[in-house]
Amino acid sequence: MPKPTVTAGGALLRLLWQTPLYAIPFAIFFGTIFGASRRAYLESYLLALVFTGTIMLALWLVRALLVPVLERKVVGWRGSFLNEGLLYMVTSLLAAFAAAFVVDRTILPGFMGGPQRVAVFGMYAILFAVLMTAVGMVVQYHKSSIEVARREKELELARKIQHSFLPESFPDRPRFEVHAINVPSRGVSGDFYDVVPSGSGLLLAVADVEGKSIPAALLTAMLQASLRTQTAWVTSAADIVSNINGLCCRREGVQQFATFFLMRIDEDGQLVYSNAGHNPPILMRAGGERTLLEKGGIMFGVMEQAPFDEDTLALSRGDRVVVYTDGITERANPAGEEFGPDRLASLAAALPAGLSAREVTERILRALDEFSQGVEPNDDQTLMVLQMRG
Repeated sequence: MPKPTVTAGGALLRLLWQTPLYAIPFAIFFGTIFGASRRAYLESYLLALVFTGTIMLALWLVRALLVPVLERKVVGWRGSFLNEGLLYMVTSLLAAFAAAFVVDRTILPGFMGGPQRVAVFGMYAILFAVLMTAVGMVVQYHKSSIEVARREKELELARKIQHSFLPESFPDRPRFEVHAINVPSRGVSGDFYDVVPSGSGLLLAVADVEGKSIPAALLTAMLQASLRTQTAWVTSAADIVSNINGLCCRREGVQQFATFFLMRIDEDGQLVYSNAGHNPPILMRAGGERTLLEKGGIMFGVMEQAPFDEDTLALSRGDRVVVYTDGITERANPAGEEFGPDRLASLAAALPAGLSAREVTERILRALDEFSQGVEPNDDQTLMVLQMRG
């Protein structure tokens, strides 16, 4: 259920009923200093009411009118507690002197009479301006912390939901096996993979959506849903890719781009694929030959009627296909050097032919971690390995 929005008028009404409460501690403080009598407390409460109301009204005006402008116009203002703290403290001081002028002209004539009284009042004004600013910043920080915690909880829930959509167990076929893993750089991922049974074979897909966090995750869910709804009635890899691209382009008011790689592997070793602008997967033959799987078309979301092609290859025992997103090849070390597609291809080719698809995936990720030397990835990482069995 969404949280109710607090309007400017509602905030002003809340200020009006809170002011008499906030004036009480100041009235007790000054009433005790000026005699600790009933009259002293009443006079102090009246003065505190004027000062507290004036300061709170000034702070409300600044927060409602000036801060939004500063957040739009001044780079780095949003989220800066130091900038806002200084602004609120200066506002409190100016409002205190404005209240003192009102008191001097109405309730207590001569209240600001003489340099000594002005100096004493100035010291008190600074003291309480700092105090009120500190209290206000603590309250604001507390609210911000609650909001951050709430967002993190929502992201964690979204991550769990998204993770539940990714297969964790993979079909075991006599002639081939597959394994895939997704490592998000944030709470949710803009990458996804899927493994869908299709007749005697499998449909294998890997996608990389532009952007991060919730918007990218929503598009990955749409891509996956579109893929799965077509597997029963569309046989051509190029047609499936074309249909998903059309769906992406027809989303009104939203322009997002995604790369997509789809391949169908049959029990006889026939591989049919279509690549929509994705990093070219690497096919490593058992004899050492390497082939990039590039045929297809442009990325999703650019042109609704974009043409997509497919290619057919025959795989033999010992052949290996490595599909990846750019989070793998762009993983960097402390010197800023990226892992790169050439290093990935050399690594995958050098791994023993007898390894399972899971073992190949784990060794590649381990090599990435060793290469990065502790540098955190700045992009989602998805890796899929198709291994033909001997």
